[in-house]
Amino acid sequence: MLLSARGVWAEEATIADLAVTNSSHDLLLYFTVAHGFNPELEAGIQNGMPATFNFEVSLAPTSGKDKGVAGLSRTFSHTLTYDTLKEEYRVQRSEQGDVIALADIEEGRRLMLEINGLRVTSLQSLEAGREYLLRVRASLARKTLPLTVQRLLPFWEAWDVETGWSSITFRLEAAGP
Repeated sequence: MLLSARGVWAEEATIADLAVTNSSHDLLLYFTVAHGFNPELEAGIQNGMPATFNFEVSLAPTSGKDKGVAGLSRTFSHTLTYDTLKEEYRVQRSEQGDVIALADIEEGRRLMLEINGLRVTSLQSLEAGREYLLRVRASLARKTLPLTVQRLLPFWEAWDVETGWSSITFRLEAAGP
């Protein structure tokens, strides 16, 4: 009896804990990807296959003359690798421009799937009192392998991870006196 990894893994990846806030100068984004990892995906990573999550963020006004017009769009990625010789995980975050070495996969998984305080845009580029729609989604970049190799890898289908779009609407309040 053959079961696909997708059939065994019932939880779909989703965007969770989506929140928008601001610093004194910037619009900041927070969210996590829930159910982004599964045992088959972790097995692939521990066997030397890097895993890359691509994130997409879009921001547009919900009303006025610019309603429906594509506004700001941003993409970035997080890549998790495992060095079998050093027995060390590494997470590379493109938006931070850093690489973090870790001893265990739990911390690597957390860094891969949590976005904390991502600068979306400056507050000066937004109009006070106007309503905006911010949308986010994440997908695991599928590696391109020959079909014959894909059939040999028991965890190949586990790499089919994608969230739908999640969104939040907010209004930028005018600064007080």
